[in-house]
Amino acid sequence: KGDHPDPDINYLQSRLSDIRTYLKNQYTMYKEHCDLAAAINKSSEPLIQ
Repeated sequence: KGDHPDPDINYLQSRLSDIRTYLKNQYTMYKEHCDLAAAINKSSEPLIQ
C-alpha cells in the first residue's frame, strides 16, 4: 500500500482506507445502539403489560 507510482492512486487508496474505517465505526455504533435498544425493550416489557 502506498508504493504505487501514481499519486492519485495513493490518494484514492488512503481515502478508501478512511472510508472503510468510517463505515466500520458507523456499523459498530449502530450495532451498539441496537443492542442497547433491545436491552431497554426487554427490561421494560413488564411495564407495558
